Amino acid sequence: MRLSTYKENGYNYTHVAVFVDSLGQLEYKVGTKKTLERKQYNGELPLFFEILTFSQAVAKYPEYFTL
Repeated sequence: MRLSTYKENGYNYTHVAVFVDSLGQLEYKVGTKKTLERKQYNGELPLFFEILTFSQAVAKYPEYFTL
């Protein structure tokens, strides 16, 4: 997934919540840090996930993300 397309399309997203779904596949949600933390609080994200900046996500998961 090319993360810079979010900024090119006018979204103010800076972070990615990365988690593994029930089938063992990598899933993600994109948003601002505050939005992703709110989704965590509301139970919209699974229990185990990590919030990364776009550049951290590219460094940690280069097979999934690019800038």
